[in-house]
Amino acid sequence: MSKSCNAVDEKLDNFLRYRKNILYVGFGSMVFDKMQEIYKKIIYVLIKNKINAILPKECESIVASKYKNVRLFYYTDYIEFDYLIGKVDAFLHHGGCGTVHWCLRNEMPQLIFPFGADQYFWGEQCSELGIGPDPINVKKEIDMVSLEERIIDVLKNGAYREKLKMISPLSVKDGTKRAADIIEKYFGK
Repeated sequence: MSKSCNAVDEKLDNFLRYRKNILYVGFGSMVFDKMQEIYKKIIYVLIKNKINAILPKECESIVASKYKNVRLFYYTDYIEFDYLIGKVDAFLHHGGCGTVHWCLRNEMPQLIFPFGADQYFWGEQCSELGIGPDPINVKKEIDMVSLEERIIDVLKNGAYREKLKMISPLSVKDGTKRAADIIEKYFGK
């Protein structure tokens, strides 16, 4: 395994090995003026329900300022998603095309918090396909009851994994090349 990946971190390995029902939380490079407020709400739900999670490093100060002796979380600046296959139970993310499709290919239930552009589309698609709960629109006030229900749902609803087992094989990693090959096959060069 590459030493550039923090996956070789013994603390992370132990966290993943000895914990159950782990949620990965990450919004990539999204910049939003209410990001701290969103993290606070997510953290509250995670602590209330004793849910283990991998959180962005910036959440460590949020937890430390409000809660004492919380040992539910692992904080990181970056982690290679492929290291998490089979080790976490669900993803909570912004709905970027790359993350959505990685989750799809790897049979990972996902809860999407769209911030803009195509993220709303992907959030709705995941919900309509039955591979994750309805997305949570960060541009509107986040209802705490709905947030809690959806976080628990993405972790516990086995129907998402069953649907992913059916859909995942249809997903391809090199879709652009395959699409070009099909176009060339049927329409010539």
